[in-house]
This record gives sequence, C-alpha cells and structure tokens, in this order.
Amino acid sequence: MVAVKRMSQFSVITLDPRSDLFGLPVGQSPKPSAGELTTAQTRASSAGGLPGFSAGGLAGFTAAAPGTYQTYRQISAHPTNALVRGIVSAPIVANTWRWKKLRQDVPDQWLVFARQVLEPMRAALVRDALKALEFGWAGFEKIWDVRGGRRILRRLKPLLWDCTEILVDEHGNPAGLLNRAPGSPPVVLKDQKYFLYTYDGEAGNPYGRSRHENVRQVWSESEQIRQRLAQYLKKVAGIVVQLHYPEGTSRDAAGAERPNQWLGQQVLDAVSAGRSVMFPNGFASSSDPRSAYELAGKSPWQLSAFESAGADHAPGMKLVLEYYDALIFRGWLRPERVGLESRHGSRADAQTHTDTGTLDCELIDRDLADAVTRDVLDELLVLNFGSAAHGAVAIEPAPIEDQSLGILRGVLSQLLSSKASDAVSRIDVDALLDQLAVPRGA
Repeated sequence: MVAVKRMSQFSVITLDPRSDLFGLPVGQSPKPSAGELTTAQTRASSAGGLPGFSAGGLAGFTAAAPGTYQTYRQISAHPTNALVRGIVSAPIVANTWRWKKLRQDVPDQWLVFARQVLEPMRAALVRDALKALEFGWAGFEKIWDVRGGRRILRRLKPLLWDCTEILVDEHGNPAGLLNRAPGSPPVVLKDQKYFLYTYDGEAGNPYGRSRHENVRQVWSESEQIRQRLAQYLKKVAGIVVQLHYPEGTSRDAAGAERPNQWLGQQVLDAVSAGRSVMFPNGFASSSDPRSAYELAGKSPWQLSAFESAGADHAPGMKLVLEYYDALIFRGWLRPERVGLESRHGSRADAQTHTDTGTLDCELIDRDLADAVTRDVLDELLVLNFGSAAHGAVAIEPAPIEDQSLGILRGVLSQLLSSKASDAVSRIDVDALLDQLAVPRGA
C-alpha cells in the first residue's frame, strides 16, 4: 500500500510499513516482543499455518521483524554482518578517484577546480553514501559557500533516514528531500540543495533496496537459535531444585496453619536465594524407641536437585549458528571463505572468491562515482563556469586490484629513474599519482 501526499508540485512517497512493495518503508512499525505473534501471524495460524510462521504449540521460527530502519540497525550490529560490511566497504573507502576530461576543449582550470573542491570530502562522502547498502538510499544536504568569487561545496551533510522522505515529480523522478528533524519545522531541500544516492532501486524506486533484505529472515532465525542456546546453557549450568511435599496443611515457624503448597514455594525461594532450609521430622515422633531410631532423618518433605540427562545439544546448535553466519555472508554477496574460518578449498578457489568480491566493490564504487558526477560535479561546474561546463569532467574510480597497483608502482619507479623509456614518459602522470595516492606539491 502506497500513500501519496501532494506538496505543491511535488509528491511525498510514504510506504506503508505493512507493504513489501518496495522492500523498505519510510516509517517504522513496532517490533513484536520475543515470542509474540503479530496480527499476520495470528491470521496465518488460524488458517492452518504458513511456511515461516509458528503455529499453535509447534516448535519453529517466528516471522522476521519488518524491514524498518530500526531492524536494519539491529542487523548491522550483528558481528558477522559487521565483518562482511567492512569487507565490502573498506576497499571502496580506501580507494581513490581519478579525474578525466570528457572533451578535448575542456580547460584545465575546470578539472583543477573540481578536484580541489571535492577531493577533500571524498572519504566522508563515500563512507556516508555506502550506508545505502544497509538502508537502500542515502540523502545529503548540500551546504554551499562563496570563496574567491566562486561557489563551492563546503559540506555534503548526511540526513537521518527516519525523519527524511523523498520528493518526486509527476513522473516519479526524485525532485528533492523533505526533512522533519525532531523539534524543528519541516525543511524541503530541492534543486541545488540536495544529493540522493540510491542503491539497487527496482524500476526506478528512489528508496532502493537494502542488502539486509537478503539476510533479514536468516538474521532473525539466527537470533532465535542464539536465544535458545542461551536458555539451554542456563538450564544445563544451573541447579534445578525439586521438592516433594505432602498434601494438606502444616504449621510454619510462627505456628500459623499454612497450605503445604505455599510453604513449599517459600522453601524453593529460600533455596534459590542460597539460604538454608529445615523440615520437621514427623516420622521420629513414634513412642517406640526402635521405630523412632529407624525413621530418624526421614521426612515426607524431600528436597533434591534435578540434573539434566541425555545428549548435549549445544554443539549442534553451534554448528547451525555457523551455517547461519555463512548465509549472512552470502546475502551480502560474499562467500564465507573470505571472512570466516576456512577448512576446505584450494588456493585457486580462494583467488576466484577474492576476484569476485573485488569486482563487486568496483561496481559499487563506479555506481557511486557516476551519481556524484551527475548530481554534484556537473552542478558545481555549471554554477561557476556556465552551461558549457556541463558534462565536461567526470570522476573515475581507480581499479581495486593489487596486481594493477603493483604494475603502476613499477611504472612510477621508472618515471622517477633516469632510465625511463619514451613510452613511459607519455603516461598521464597526474592520473597515476591520483591512483597511487601520492601527494603532490603546490
């Protein structure tokens, strides 16, 4: 279900939290407590049960929490997911940008100006924009300044997803951001005041699709198993006390008549708190000395410890959790061998996995660089040099490959030596220094 609210010539897309139309609702829906059935689950149970739902008294998994921003934050806090996110994002953040002219008539001044403005904010911009992998999109406010007669970007300020909505025009294209910060009036950011990066948007959906959607159900099941493992370990490690008591009533220490069930609960509470308890020795009150001697120390109240017996299920649960860790890696498009303990496979397999992950990082890096070129760099040049600067300069990320970097380092060594060949001397030195992150003087 999609609700559309009109605001002048724009529309605000608000996704119903119960809808899976685009995968990610703007608002948040309350998360059910552990073991609590949602309305949808209750309906499924009454209808005979559906796969993925816990029905009646059957043992199984409850449905995963809806794909809200709060749920995504909980998935991000999972140690295995934090590891795979670092493996995906670290090479992109640590990479560099190369700047290239798209036409021969582009003055050097335009490229130098764009590089001087945007290069210092690259690391922060890439780090914040990569949050779109977790939330589906990332919105920024452009904060402008005037220096030396030029309009420059002082900062691209990231906006919080929970209080930001995307404005679209009548054709469904992004046309701005609506920010409702708590305690402040709503602010509409449009035209030159916003930047939006969308990841994996289906059919042009500006809210994109989070990679957490690949692992949301898996994460939920893993958390439920972890909780059951904790309960099992507590049961095995703790002492379970059982008390056998006679029916009827007895007198307490003050002489008051009490139900034996009530007295038994007081005994169990005292034992749980680590206090000593005592019971009357009713069998020893016989007038026959021989019977009294034989029955001494015996009582209708019997207190004993209950020990769990049978097979140890903890190793099996641990193996299942390791399997779910592997699924969390796969859901983020990384084989588990690149980050988890490896027991099998050849060196060639490991290299193939590494190359596949590197290619995925490069695709994300290129997609983000294209968005910055289109919506930030072009606008910066047009504002300062006119419409002729549109499409004049582009950002091109350096390859994320160790072998390529090794070759480039060799080329740089040749350039710095006196034996550089004519072919090496014709290389674009500025692009080479940018790719190797070599600082340059003024």
